[in-house]
Amino acid sequence: MRVFHALVWSRNCGLSSALRKETIPHEGIRESGSLINDDIKRLSQYVFSDNFLEAALGIAATKSDLPIERD
Repeated sequence: MRVFHALVWSRNCGLSSALRKETIPHEGIRESGSLINDDIKRLSQYVFSDNFLEAALGIAATKSDLPIERD
């Protein structure tokens, strides 16, 4: 198994992982070269992708936009 990590920084830091079997071909992330300044709501839509790496990116994006309660 291979582990891929996705990190998105917006309001906070969101982290997610995707596990892949060695036998499944690696799929890239659409528009990966232009996502650095993309809208967080648009990045969050990747969570609905059938591509595990894109889905991990969408989860990380969603988590990065969640409010954190500080004591």
